[in-house]
Amino acid sequence: MTKGACVPTLTVTVEVPWPKGQTTLPKLERDIHRAALAAGRKLLVQALGVWEQQLLQGAGARQRRMRRYLLTRLGPIRFTRWKTLKDHRYDFPLDRAMGLRPWQTCSGFVWERACRLAGAHPFREAARLLSDLVGTPLDHRRLWGWLQKAGAIRVLQQEQARAELFDHGVAPPEGEPVPMVVTEIDGVVLRHQRGGRFEAKVAASSTGKCRASPTARHRRVYVTGKAVVAGVYEEGQAGPTIYAWLCRSVGIHRARYSLVPGDGAGWIPVMVREWFFGSVFQLDHFHLKQRLRLAGGDPKMAGRWISWALAGQWRRVARSLMALVRAHRVDPKVAEDTLAFLELNHRAIWASNGLRARGAPPELCVVGSGVGEHTIDLLAARRMKRRGMRWSRGGAHHMLALRCLLLDPAAWRAWWKEVNG
Repeated sequence: MTKGACVPTLTVTVEVPWPKGQTTLPKLERDIHRAALAAGRKLLVQALGVWEQQLLQGAGARQRRMRRYLLTRLGPIRFTRWKTLKDHRYDFPLDRAMGLRPWQTCSGFVWERACRLAGAHPFREAARLLSDLVGTPLDHRRLWGWLQKAGAIRVLQQEQARAELFDHGVAPPEGEPVPMVVTEIDGVVLRHQRGGRFEAKVAASSTGKCRASPTARHRRVYVTGKAVVAGVYEEGQAGPTIYAWLCRSVGIHRARYSLVPGDGAGWIPVMVREWFFGSVFQLDHFHLKQRLRLAGGDPKMAGRWISWALAGQWRRVARSLMALVRAHRVDPKVAEDTLAFLELNHRAIWASNGLRARGAPPELCVVGSGVGEHTIDLLAARRMKRRGMRWSRGGAHHMLALRCLLLDPAAWRAWWKEVNG
């Protein structure tokens, strides 16, 4: 039956057997749901056949029909489609119209939902949840493979952004000027599958702050224009990749002021100096105080050191520390590390004050990295640092790329719309 001249109408009859024995609502619900899914799969296969007939017009010479299996939100289906030859090239018009890649074994919806579940839950738990959704048992290794494919696509996009900016000299995207960008950079340590540990780099960038409620009793502020980049990068690749992606996401290259707070680890000031052009590094005061407390041991002594350091008298701290080393009250190795830390970061203790004096927004001239620490908790700790979890470097890299997207539901939906065509 057709409606009008061109629009086909597909019809499938649903038959539901009456439950045996005592009738209950759970039995009826289960049987009707199974019948509805089976009818939906038949209808989907019919629809693909009608769709293909429309696509074959002008698609080239038909070679032979080939079978394909696909997991959909209605469950697994099996269908056949034509392989065609045109201009000495083989093609599957139906696969191309559906946006299916040669290796793809599931629909775009199932792929997206699998990555969302696996990005938020352990793989076995995510497989059970997805199995309930599509009505067929799934192995957790399938979800792992689907997530790795999606993560590889996301990582490739970031690598292309880096190559365009630093290898090919393509100018970053134009746009409206950005008053100020704050990028908090830190590292997170993950356990390796084969023993040992490795570090992932995380950058949380924002362009503003806003109060949650102007009338609330307790002042609560959240950041706006946030973008997160994270990954397990090879030596020397973290800085250019993060900066190139922040040019696309928050327009850091168009910012009038750029501040980069961090905990003072040796690689962070070096990254800012080499790759974050025009940015100012700010040492996180919490980590400064923590380092001095660990070195001093005595709370009174540590308190004096903190006061001197915040007053710009870091050399006074160094002299006091060396005196304690000579008196055998401080371990020489601890003293050496602390002095190296102060030597590297003493100019950044109040670096944000310089931006404030030049007219930067005061609310963004921070002296801490609380947003970055909270981002690490949301991004890595809640999914990747649970008991017993171990990762390969590549697997962690792909997981972090997708976890960054999951922090922004709007960006997640837009990216999957782009991936699935």
